[in-house]
Amino acid sequence: MQQKRLTHIEEIELTRSLANHERGTKEYRKILDRIVTHNLGLVSRLVSKFPVRSSSCSYDDLYQEGIAGLIHAIEKFDPSMGYRLSTYSYNWINAYIRRYYQNHGRTVRVPV
Repeated sequence: MQQKRLTHIEEIELTRSLANHERGTKEYRKILDRIVTHNLGLVSRLVSKFPVRSSSCSYDDLYQEGIAGLIHAIEKFDPSMGYRLSTYSYNWINAYIRRYYQNHGRTVRVPV
């Protein structure tokens, strides 16, 4: 269900309207869902970089963690800094995926 990327102006408008709504309301979730669905390509690209070696760490698990990182990045994004959302969210998505991979990617867990 990946959709075309948002323009920079659309990203700014959506993130500002997201900041104006209270977290947990129907409008907040609707705006958040729209932003997330337009940025799923970035998540899938980052997940594909991780080799899935064991059965304890699947592609779907990494993808879900990447989406959690994307949601975290969207909630913390400040459009006044001048960056694109994809540039800002890249590190958050990568951090969430990497943390999950390090905790669940091996048979014997090695602390991070």
